[in-house]
Amino acid sequence: MELKKTLAIALVTLLLITVMAPCCSCSSMALGAKPKSLTETMARSSTTTLNVYVINYGTDSIDCTLYVDEAYKPWVKLDPSSFTLDKSENRKVNVTITAPPEGEDINDFDLSIMGSSAESNGIPLNAGLKIPVSISLTNPPDSPTEINDSPTGINLPDGEDGNTSFTEILVNIALLLLIICLLLIIVLLWKHIQR
Repeated sequence: MELKKTLAIALVTLLLITVMAPCCSCSSMALGAKPKSLTETMARSSTTTLNVYVINYGTDSIDCTLYVDEAYKPWVKLDPSSFTLDKSENRKVNVTITAPPEGEDINDFDLSIMGSSAESNGIPLNAGLKIPVSISLTNPPDSPTEINDSPTGINLPDGEDGNTSFTEILVNIALLLLIICLLLIIVLLWKHIQR
C-alpha cells in the first residue's frame, strides 16, 4: 500500500515536472538599463545631452518605449524614444534636456522604460523600469546659451545590471519548486527502500 502511494506521488510529481518544464525553459524577457540614475547641474535655458543604454538580457525580442513624466516632456527629447531590442542587444538613447529659463532649482523626475514582448506562446509579457533623473538649475551665465555634451562615461556591461525582471523571478521560483519536488521524491523513495 505504501509503495502505491509513493509511486502515485512520484508519477504526479513527474507529470508536474513535464507540464512545468516547457514553462521554465520558455523564452524570457529581462530588461535593464545603465546608468541607474542621471544627475546633472546646468544653467537655465541651456541644453545638455546625457546617454542611457537600454539592454535586453532575455531571450525574447522586446519592443521598448521610453518617456518622462508629463510635466517634463517639454524639457526632454529622447532619441530614439521607441525601438526593438533583439536577444542580448543594447541601444544607446540620447536624452537631450533643455532647461527652462525659470522654475525650481532642483527638478526630480523619472525616465520610464517600458518593454513588451508577445513571443512566449502568444501571451504578452511586459516589463518596465524607471531611471531617476535629478536636474539642478543654476542662473545662466552672462554669455550666450551654450550647449554642453555630457556623456555619462558608461562602459557597456558584461553581465547583470542588478535589475531583475518579473519573468526571471517567476522562472527562479518555478525552478526552486521543481528542486523541492525532486528532493521530496528522493526522500520518499529512500524511506521506502529502508523499510
